[in-house]
Amino acid sequence: MEAGQILHNNPVGAPLPDYVRAMISHLRSELARAYWNTQQKFWEEGPGFDWEDKDKEHGLTPLPPGIEWRRYYNWAGSPNDEDWDQGQASAPNFAFEGVKIRWYKHFGRSMNANVAWEPVKWVRWFERCVQTIEAWEHENCPGLSNREGFSYPDPSGVGPLEPSADDLRYVDLMQQLERVKAQLNCVACVCLDVAEGEAPRFEPQDWRWCKELDWVTRMGLHALKAPGKLELHDEDE
Repeated sequence: MEAGQILHNNPVGAPLPDYVRAMISHLRSELARAYWNTQQKFWEEGPGFDWEDKDKEHGLTPLPPGIEWRRYYNWAGSPNDEDWDQGQASAPNFAFEGVKIRWYKHFGRSMNANVAWEPVKWVRWFERCVQTIEAWEHENCPGLSNREGFSYPDPSGVGPLEPSADDLRYVDLMQQLERVKAQLNCVACVCLDVAEGEAPRFEPQDWRWCKELDWVTRMGLHALKAPGKLELHDEDE
């Protein structure tokens, strides 16, 4: 979450893993392609597009049924401005079947969602969104409307937004992996400090969040005092 999101009172959800960010990026490309094929106009960006034109709609229309897409609302303003529209500021940048995706200023920045799902649910949601875009494109594009095999997804297949036990287990696993990544980064920092002959940037008390790794700093301190004689114990013990 970024400071600007706090200042703009933006609702913020769970950070998106990289594979979901890739899905959203692909959906953006599919929307742009379908928009050009049906409207013969550039979608969101292209020649003549002006981000500063406040007379333009915040949403991009027309869009496939059930899909919402909005540009980031007025990042140069604040809720204290007379013309501030909190409804637009709070609206999701992208939404489909109850899933709301938001980002900060530019597409992809600090991207988050209102759901916490395991991969199989994200894939199913992604496929339904692609199917919706393709069906809308073939319904509205001259020369494609007579082709068969493109239909909107079955409404009964919408997945529940509430996290299941599998979702929660997956989220917990991802959090543990992120914790390990943070730990490894800290270990690398200490090793780099020692290699450069500097005192480790972390003191033993700095490992309160991960006490099992305070030996990294103690080892680094020993290495500086007696190079070549590393001891994995505290001098005070």
